[in-house]
Amino acid sequence: MVGASDAHASEVKDRPVYPWDLVGSMYELLGIDPDGNVQHPQGMDVALLPKASDGVEVGTVLAIYRVVAPIPDPRPVIRPPYEPRVFQPERWLNVPDERSGLLFVFRVFDRVSYALLLNTTDPVVVGNIVRNP
Repeated sequence: MVGASDAHASEVKDRPVYPWDLVGSMYELLGIDPDGNVQHPQGMDVALLPKASDGVEVGTVLAIYRVVAPIPDPRPVIRPPYEPRVFQPERWLNVPDERSGLLFVFRVFDRVSYALLLNTTDPVVVGNIVRNP
């Protein structure tokens, strides 16, 4: 407890602590300046491998897709009664890539392109796929 309260602990007498004080303390413990600006990924530059020879031009808008790994198939295996019971490998389902944001291409070179991150729902990581939306 920080500060003092009344006899019933329903009202703060001195040194009230608010939720934003707690968040500020957590930021300080993590080494983040609580009075500073926290960098948001929107508007950040992103280097792309698609280049001029791949048909990318300045002003192109590309969608970012997160590759989703195959998942085990939860559906039961229905076998005919006469089929012998032998080992069946686990079945997997291919999941489509998940769209996670948009990029705006602003510079195109022979070997690399640069784009601004317009919006995103997930962190952009190496291995994400970009293609026309």
